[in-house]
Amino acid sequence: MSGLTPKQRKLSLAAAIASSGGMGLASAMTYPLIAVYLEGRGYSSLAIGTVAAAFSIGIFAGGPVLPLLLRRVGTVVTVVLGALVGAACVALFPFGRYLGFYFALRLAMGMGNAWHWMVGESWINTVASDAHRGKVIALYATLWGASTAVGPALLAAVGSEGIAPFFLAGAALAATVPPVVMARSLAPSLGRGVEVAGVYRLVRLLPIAALVGVVCGFSESLGLTLLPVYGSELGLDADRAVLLTASFALGNFLLQVPIGWLADRMRPIALVAACALVLTAGVLAIPAAFSAGAVLWPLLVVVGGTAGGFYTLGLVLVGRRFEGGQLATASAGFILSYTAGMSVGPPVAGSAMDALGPSGLIGVWGIAMAAFTVGVLAYLFRPAARAGGSTQA
Repeated sequence: MSGLTPKQRKLSLAAAIASSGGMGLASAMTYPLIAVYLEGRGYSSLAIGTVAAAFSIGIFAGGPVLPLLLRRVGTVVTVVLGALVGAACVALFPFGRYLGFYFALRLAMGMGNAWHWMVGESWINTVASDAHRGKVIALYATLWGASTAVGPALLAAVGSEGIAPFFLAGAALAATVPPVVMARSLAPSLGRGVEVAGVYRLVRLLPIAALVGVVCGFSESLGLTLLPVYGSELGLDADRAVLLTASFALGNFLLQVPIGWLADRMRPIALVAACALVLTAGVLAIPAAFSAGAVLWPLLVVVGGTAGGFYTLGLVLVGRRFEGGQLATASAGFILSYTAGMSVGPPVAGSAMDALGPSGLIGVWGIAMAAFTVGVLAYLFRPAARAGGSTQA
């Protein structure tokens, strides 16, 4: 983004990153909170997974509206509107009595999240200079990881019963508004920069980045939504089950800087393959680690860190392939790819848990990761790659 002084660029980025971090905090609270809340009221794992998927469906539904909103009301108002819609829906959740009501609220949360998330990442990508884009993305990913780690821990501290945790999550979303309002004069104009069709363009031009986004969304949605249910079904109380998600999210915070550092020094696709191998092994080791007690918590840190690392690596792949206005579009496409994974994961794994018990989660997650690992290794060692025919990944 031209026309900003270095100081103004830093202030603009700080506002966007801080606001996105607040959204990460609220999202990390609501995923396990809603799962535990619905389980406590007797809903099946399939029902819980379906409500979780409504959030992803809402993101897809909100996407087509986004270009119109940006053109009509601008960058800042779109972010504010998304935050306030989400905050209102979170606050209303404990007053529901029927599954359809919960589904509708989660759908509306997803729409608000789409506006906030897509605009926030496009803001960051647009304002960041080419020379410092990698550092900015690493900072953004680290703050996001910190927010997602603090969210479940905060939820465990305040408890998951009553309306208080829902109001707290809603307040966290509302708190994302002041930073962007204060930086409104430094916000980029994105009315022509974000196109919903970007996801299709991303799949065509850089399919590996789109697939990384899908796998990341799939894995993170299972870790954030169904790990607490997995723990509850194996005998943990609600608050301790939420800590499974906290450990998973902690890894998302701790490992992003090392993964980003490595991505600057080796081929990102090779690092994707390494993370896939580690994540596959980690997921398959969860049942044994659960029986071993203390081993479970550091294992979940590694699982969460490698799952979240796919997001950082996907953004690096996108940033190396696209620039200018195409970068904003590709970023939106990557988010929709990620959301596609989020949409599939909870319902499929929830159905497996209803049929097979807790092992259904590990089976679905492990099989999906093993298939992805084989695919990415085949991509990495294809003849063109060995001959040096691809420099993008």
